[in-house]
Amino acid sequence: MFPDSAIAKKFSLSERKCSYLVSFGLAPYFTSLLEAKLFKRNFVLLFDESMNKSFQLKQMDFHVRFWDADLLNVGSCGLHKVHDACKTAMVAAGWGLEKVLKSMYRLLEDTPARHEDYFKTSQCTQAPLKFCAHRWLENSKVAQGAFDILPHFKKFCDSAAKKEITQPQTESFETVRTAVNNDMFLSSKLAFFVSFSKQLEPFLRKYQTDNPMVPFLFTDLHNLTFAVLRRFVKKEIIANLSSTSDILNFSVNDPQNHVTGHAVDIGFCGRFSN
Repeated sequence: MFPDSAIAKKFSLSERKCSYLVSFGLAPYFTSLLEAKLFKRNFVLLFDESMNKSFQLKQMDFHVRFWDADLLNVGSCGLHKVHDACKTAMVAAGWGLEKVLKSMYRLLEDTPARHEDYFKTSQCTQAPLKFCAHRWLENSKVAQGAFDILPHFKKFCDSAAKKEITQPQTESFETVRTAVNNDMFLSSKLAFFVSFSKQLEPFLRKYQTDNPMVPFLFTDLHNLTFAVLRRFVKKEIIANLSSTSDILNFSVNDPQNHVTGHAVDIGFCGRFSN
């Protein structure tokens, strides 16, 4: 762009000047490289052959698709990978939170009489939110809502057991009643799930875009991975994970790599919820 470098030496970079250089300096350069490579490869031309006469008078867009050995393979959707990893972790824990969250919503869904009983026994107007496993930006909100109203659901179940209200004869009620009465760590589990989900959501929100984010993907995934590992892996073990191969060969299931039980980071609310 500046063959003699004399112009570049006198630059004082600003936002507009940087934008100008990228748009009119770097962009044409990379476009020319792409065009030169394109004409040396086989490619597929895609276009919308509309029969509508009105559309035929407007701009016609073409899409060129080709493959090159230098193209970077970033794998499948990173959003699904991170979200599915979260789902897999919660299933592996064996806590059954997904079933509990769904049952709490279904118990009051489309049942005005049951809503009235719930309000009468708990004096709470907040209802549980719908849990949908593939809506990754809503998991923490649903779990937080369930955490907040858990004591009210216990009052509701206790009132039903005392026959102060009509006891629902549904599977969802049995699931909720069993969870709130028999699982003394349910609130801690929900609090941990909220904490863990909120740790992942900034990444999921940031990359839910059409903007070119690949240059930042490795660093963000690296930081996210280590943030999760710091919850339960010894500091000296993490310090030795200096390369991608070290991370891939690292055994998450080896107890020798884990911190002691009381040192596991389950979040502030998770530690003090019971």
